[in-house]
Amino acid sequence: MMAAQCGQTMPEYLVVATALVGAFFWTNNTQCPDYDNCMAQLAFAIDNRYDGFSRSISAVQLYGDAPAASHPPRPINDQIGNSDGAGTSVPSPTVEDLLALSTQASTVNPVTGDAIGRIETGAGGVERVIANDNSEQGYLLPSDGSNPTVRILVRPDGTQVEVGVADVVDSGGNAARVHAIRERSRGNDCRGDVLGFARKNSTFLTFHDPLSYQPIAIGTRCAETTYQTIESNGVIGLGVVTLDGKYFNPPLAFQPDNPIQSTETGEAYWVELTVPNPPGIDPRYAGLTGGQVIQDCVVISAESRSAVNSVDPFELYRGLLITTDPDAPPPSVSARVALSTVTRDSCPGNRTLSN
Repeated sequence: MMAAQCGQTMPEYLVVATALVGAFFWTNNTQCPDYDNCMAQLAFAIDNRYDGFSRSISAVQLYGDAPAASHPPRPINDQIGNSDGAGTSVPSPTVEDLLALSTQASTVNPVTGDAIGRIETGAGGVERVIANDNSEQGYLLPSDGSNPTVRILVRPDGTQVEVGVADVVDSGGNAARVHAIRERSRGNDCRGDVLGFARKNSTFLTFHDPLSYQPIAIGTRCAETTYQTIESNGVIGLGVVTLDGKYFNPPLAFQPDNPIQSTETGEAYWVELTVPNPPGIDPRYAGLTGGQVIQDCVVISAESRSAVNSVDPFELYRGLLITTDPDAPPPSVSARVALSTVTRDSCPGNRTLSN
């Protein structure tokens, strides 16, 4: 072992000495993209080559943990390059930066949550979509207010495409969606008890507290995506709906040290109601047309589910209370499920409210 160490020392000194001599002949004015100057690039190269050479001839190879990615994606708001076109140095992000979630308005693929670009409001209130490479992807049409989680992007060539809107994203600009943390069922699928919730960092496949964004370890449990909800005032709600139609508001964070079953606060229902023709003078049908068919996917609160079979479905759906029982809980729709296309097949769960 001593002979091997002595044999290694001379070549190491030779590598370093040769690099230092070469440094005196290197001009600082040479363009070296992504570095402040070429001396910085040289120092980086020396360190890498020396480390690699040293490891290659060592008797014992020592390897650390592999990085998450050899070239981790830059945060979505990084600006590369300056006004005169010269490259600027970009500080290497820390592990904490890469794993962190941030609150910013971004457009994403509505199905996968993958980043399309950040939203920037320009002159006249036009919302432009700018990709990570600072190329313009188009602009967003004004929202009609029916579903704030989905917008229409008009591309530079004039074509239109439906996009999602994310308020919380990871370092790659991907939507950090709330996932239900569940026990695995006997078939090893994700259908066990809901033990809490966490936002998923899709870039590094880590999980975080839904509100504080602090990292959470889920262990052997599985994570299932959820649906967002829309409150009666048209804004994105805090509550979420699982794929089997259970509503949780608020979605409490999964506690690794004390995993307990979460209590649902409502359930998703597919609504399909036909207005009588003629509707007559009846508050249940105010503003509706005779023969009109209403189709919707809503959340009915846990307190109101007992009224599903005892109260007129129109009263329940429209939030009316026509009853002589003073102790009856007021039936109510807690929220609507945020769906890109409202159909029976897209509405989670298997509950139906119809007449």
